[in-house]
Order: sequence, then structure tokens, then C-alpha cells
Amino acid sequence: MDPVTPAGPGRASRVVRRRPAGDADLVRPTGVEDAPPLPDGTSVRAPRAERRDDDGDGDGGDLPPRPRRAGWGPVTGALAPHAGALVVGTVVLAVLVVGLLIALVGSRQPSISGTSDPAVVDTFDVPDGSALGELPDGESWEATGTWEVVAGAAYLAAAPDGGGRGFALLPGSSDRARIAATLYGLADDGGLVTRYQGPDDHIALLPVEALGTWRIDVVAGGEVVATESMGLIGVEEGMRAELVVRGDRAWVIIDGQVRGAMDVGEAPDEGQVGLVAGLESGGSTRFDDVAREPS
Repeated sequence: MDPVTPAGPGRASRVVRRRPAGDADLVRPTGVEDAPPLPDGTSVRAPRAERRDDDGDGDGGDLPPRPRRAGWGPVTGALAPHAGALVVGTVVLAVLVVGLLIALVGSRQPSISGTSDPAVVDTFDVPDGSALGELPDGESWEATGTWEVVAGAAYLAAAPDGGGRGFALLPGSSDRARIAATLYGLADDGGLVTRYQGPDDHIALLPVEALGTWRIDVVAGGEVVATESMGLIGVEEGMRAELVVRGDRAWVIIDGQVRGAMDVGEAPDEGQVGLVAGLESGGSTRFDDVAREPS
């Protein structure tokens, strides 16, 4: 029997239960004592949480939640009556900005006279197989290689002696140059030339069909000393290409739109304008409605 410790004055009885020796498999509390007595008037229940009294009336009631703010803020509210005018003003401002950008871009395009002057345009309205010869104004083409006309367009029929590209040039030399033509059967070695002083010194505009672009080559001493592509313009049959040179600047105009420009300070100061073509791609580019700026 478990021993009982007698209670003394002001002391609660205590029972100590001890595990018998050798009873290792028995699971029961060891050395558990009775809880000490609670003070008089103390409840064992948890205290109730106090209710929140937001409105201070003593009934413990909560105020209703603050409503979500709706409507215009102080700034937008002041602007709300003028919303229509603000929209119109924004549209007008956008139009002005676009117009300014167009004006700035357009200002880069040089002032060029029209290309329809019959005195300087050759439409190649001659029988097929005719040699490139007299211009409508009575002057004549100057050609390296053999140039002929077929289906109303000029092309390089045979390369010059020694090979290489052939050139068909308009008479006269100037530092202000513009040459334009409509191109068919485009090949990478066929395009327009300005400031031509010989096959080793000139500026050429050539299509790059594989990349869908056009590029300007500055040729000096037989070497391309500067070159620049004009971006993804596209290379298509019947494109109207123009090459314009003013001072140290050259512009590319395709189908009436300026498509790019580059510095050509290493090019000759003046020279002839005309056409360039080669046969290395299997055939020559064909040129129609050739025009130049009157000198």
C-alpha cells in the first residue's frame, strides 16, 4: 500500500505513488503530486474576453466599419468637369507632336526637282536589241561594256573587256547629283551611281536581295572605303530607286520615301551619274525611266 503523508497545519494531503522495483514495463505516472489548492473565490474557467466598446456608450457594441471611399479625389474631382476639354487637348497635342516629327524628318530630304522632265529622262522606247545610244535631248549615253534595250528597259548585255561591272553614264559632271530609275530583275551588282570618275572611284546604290535592303558603297581607289545598309526596306520588282548626293551627305529614296542616309566624305567631290550592272549573278538588272536632276 502506498504511504500517505499526514497533513500538517495549512498543508494539503499528498499522495506519492512509487513504481514497484522490477516493474519496468508498467506505464503510469511517477512522482505525481496533487495540485496545490486555489485561493478562495478563484474560478477554474478561463476569463471571458472583454467586448470592444468603440462608441463609448457602455453597451460593448462595435461601431460599423467605415465605408470605402468612392468617387473622385480632390485633384481628379476638380478636373472632372473639364474631362472633355482635357481629352481634346491631349489629342491636339499628340497631333502637333506627330506633325513636328514629320517636319523634322522631312527637313532631312533635300529639295529635288521632279524626275519627269522629258529633256533628261530616257524611257528606252526603241526596238528590242537596240544599243544604248542617243538621249531625247540629243546627247548620248557613255557606256563601259555592251548595253542594250529589251522590252523598254536597258540592261548590260556583255561585260567590259577584262570583266567586272559595266557602267552606263549620262553626260556632264556635277557635285550636286541625283539619279533615279525603275528597276526590274534586280541583282545585287546592279544599281545607281553618282560622282562617277571611273570604275574605281564613285558612289553606288545597290540592292541586297537576300537581306531585303539597299546599301550605299563609297568606292575610292578600287576599294569600298565606306558602306552602309538602309534597313529593311524590301527589294521588289518595279521599285523606284533614287540616289541623291549633296556635299558630304547621300540619301536613298525608295518609291518616293527617304529611307536612309550616310556620310560620303571619302567620295570624289564631283562626277557623272548613271547605272551600274554586272553579270556575276547570272543576269543584269534592267532599268527603265531613268532620270537625273538637271545640272
